[in-house]
Amino acid sequence: MNEEKVKALLAKARNGKHKEVVEDYTNLSQAEKLDRLTMYAYADALYELGRDIESLKSYVEFANHYPNEKATNYALFGAAVSLKNLDLQKEALEVLRLIKSEHEGLKEEIEDCNKKIRLQFQAKTIFKSLSVAHQN
Repeated sequence: MNEEKVKALLAKARNGKHKEVVEDYTNLSQAEKLDRLTMYAYADALYELGRDIESLKSYVEFANHYPNEKATNYALFGAAVSLKNLDLQKEALEVLRLIKSEHEGLKEEIEDCNKKIRLQFQAKTIFKSLSVAHQN
């Protein structure tokens, strides 16, 4: 493993150079890509760039690869927010329920998901009433 490449990538992550983190990550060896710090930095960089599908995939890969790490709660939280950004509230809520209850911001995210799910249900009900009335 090239420690200097990994250190450089992590420094860029700390400095908010998300695009450079993603570019550098693609040039790492497989072993370097599986390092827990580089994996997490990559997922976060994708999230910060608004690449929700890719960040979701990376956060899930991290959580699956490192299920007992402290950072796994953060990865699950990132996955849930990525799902929310994709308007997948129910799925996000399922992921949020996997996170330890003391995680910062968890309660607010769960409340927000539940609120959006209720609003979506109400909107769907209203939509269905429009569809039924205009089918003839």
